[in-house]
Amino acid sequence: AQARRLTNLSGCTLISVDYRLAPEHPFPAAYDDAMAVTRWIAGSAEHIGVKPGPFGLCGDSSGGNLAAAAALTARDEGLDLGAMSLIYPVLDNRPDRYPSYKAYGDGYFLTRKAMAWYLDQYIPEDFRTDWRASPMRATNLSGLPPTMILTVEMDVLRDEAEDFAFRLRSYGVKVSLARYPGMFHGSWGLTHLIDASMEMHVDAAGMLRHHLVGDV
Repeated sequence: AQARRLTNLSGCTLISVDYRLAPEHPFPAAYDDAMAVTRWIAGSAEHIGVKPGPFGLCGDSSGGNLAAAAALTARDEGLDLGAMSLIYPVLDNRPDRYPSYKAYGDGYFLTRKAMAWYLDQYIPEDFRTDWRASPMRATNLSGLPPTMILTVEMDVLRDEAEDFAFRLRSYGVKVSLARYPGMFHGSWGLTHLIDASMEMHVDAAGMLRHHLVGDV
């Protein structure tokens, strides 16, 4: 439903990646799947019935992690990436660096303990410092496309996402950053219950439409 909504609001063709999941398939399985699809999209416009040209990457939570990592790799490979939209993404496997983990670590749907478990299941010990698993660890963020980052107030991931936005700006990347007050992790999918959730979809889709369709 969320993918369909973004398609309808943005006017873009949207392809959803059914990537492999941890713990059965730890990193780099999901990243490899995301990159396989990204490379395929970059070279397959005529086969999927879309006009050639820049494409975008979008993801929420763990999907935001994959979108950010794929964007960095797409940059390095010279793929024609035109926009990126990240919704409360997972970007850093060092949670103790962020006050939001302390402020919202319990009682706000996604807990500090749960995130620690997810990270342990996803990232094997040998990959803990790999930027493809933890994009905040990337040493060069230059050359990325215009990016929108959406965060919610009551979320352990809020501060790392906002710090990532600030880092992108320091590298000259055009960044739009918005925080939605009173919202929690998971509310992106509650458009039928929360007006602000629909606002998030409208904002993310509008950014993609502006940079990829170009008629807004």
